[in-house]
This record gives sequence, structure tokens and C-alpha cells, in this order.
Amino acid sequence: MTSKGNGNLMLTLLAMLPGFNFMILVRGNQSRSTMYKSEMSNKTTTTIPPDEFIAENDTNKALVTASGGLSVIGSSIIILTYLSWKSIRTTSRLLLVYISLGDFLTAGTNVLSTWQPANGYRTTPICIATATVNTIAVLSTFFWTTFLAIYLYLAICRQMESRTEIKVLFVFHLVGWGVPATIVFTALGLNKIGNTEDITSAGWCWIKHSKHVWDMVLWMILAGKGWELLAYIAIVVFYAKVKVYISKQMKVSFEIKFYILDYNPLNILMS
Repeated sequence: MTSKGNGNLMLTLLAMLPGFNFMILVRGNQSRSTMYKSEMSNKTTTTIPPDEFIAENDTNKALVTASGGLSVIGSSIIILTYLSWKSIRTTSRLLLVYISLGDFLTAGTNVLSTWQPANGYRTTPICIATATVNTIAVLSTFFWTTFLAIYLYLAICRQMESRTEIKVLFVFHLVGWGVPATIVFTALGLNKIGNTEDITSAGWCWIKHSKHVWDMVLWMILAGKGWELLAYIAIVVFYAKVKVYISKQMKVSFEIKFYILDYNPLNILMS
């Protein structure tokens, strides 16, 4: 199989992941305007207008705005609720606030980028700035969601003490913010973040489009998809452990209750 075939196979597999722009399978590495001109020269019909990407039409903008707006509202409610009532300020809810902060920044930058004019916006520092904030926010959300599962496992199953909790939270902050920032600023320094040409995103700036397919795929994995898959696996594992532990504890509790009832002094006297 040729390198081009390998690249197309990898892109096909990535297209199955949530959030990946499926239009890459249709376009490959050609622009839609070039495809349109080629089709017109061959006297074939198409529903794709020249110089217009799917990500830039009103339908996509409306969908991104609606979903992003709901995410912004939901995240804001969680954050404001935590700040308003001291009685609910537990560690688990604090982790949820960090997740909500990441969601807020992700949705906000997505909506902002989608409504910017494609021709001028994607070659400006604003494109790179929004892509930087967006990517850090996305990665931190994956990390903090995983950390919430780990924290619940340690608190419930391992009966974590307060001193241990402080150390664990320090590690969470170090990894949850440090790793995303390191990855993104490394990509930024290597000029890997910028105009996606609507291939690796649906209208916002992220991993810059490249003719070298494997290079682009590698940075998509490092800056999002790889951590996303690892988060899915880790969350399932830790929540499954919590579920099994709680089930065992409930079974032991029921056995103790039945034991007490069976050996109740009144029952012994009446027997």
C-alpha cells in the first residue's frame, strides 16, 4: 500500500471519532473550489457552489452557535452556582467547575471563530490566538474529566485522607494545565496551529492543514484525539471500579442487617 493510501486509511479511521470533520473524506487534499471547476469543465453537475465551504454556510453556523450557546449557558450556571453557595463547595464540585471552564472556553472560541470571515480571519493572529485557547481548553477538559473519575475512585474506594487529597490535587493541577499548555505551545512554536481549511475542524482554527498527511494526523492525535480516546477508556475503568465497590459494600450492609435481625434478643426469647 502506498503512503497516500496509508494516509487516506488513517483519515478514514479518524473520521469515525466524535468531532472530526467528515468532509475530509469527500475533499481529500483538494479545495472545494478546485473540485467545482474540475466538475464544471467535465460538464458534470454539483450542488457545491464555488468558493464556499460546508463549514461556512448559514446552516453550519447556526448549528455551531446553538450547540455552543447551550454549552456556554450550562457551563456558566455550574460555575456561578459553585461561587454563589459556600455549602456546596466540595472538591468533586470544584473539579466539575474546572471541566465547565474548559467547556466554556471551547464553545466560546468555536462560536467566535465560526462567525469570522474566512478570507481575512484565518490569516490573522486572532485565528492562532483562538486556536491556542481552544486547544488548551479542549485538552484540559479531557484531563479534568478523567481526574474527576480518579478522585471519586480514591475518595470512595480508597478512603483518601485530607493530606493525600492535597497532594493529589496538586498533581491534577500540574498535569491538567501543564500538559495541554506544553503540547499547544510546542505546536505553536512548530507552526502547526492555524488555518485548517475546514479539513480538521468545522469552521474554526485548529491544526493547520498540511500536504503531509501523516504530520497533520500526528498533531491531531497529540492535540486532541489521542487524549480523548485515553480519557474515554480511563473514565470507564475508574467508574466501573467505583460501581463494583459500592455494590460490594451494599451487599455487606444487607448481610449485616439480616444478621442483626436473626440474632435479635427478642427473637431468641420468643423462639
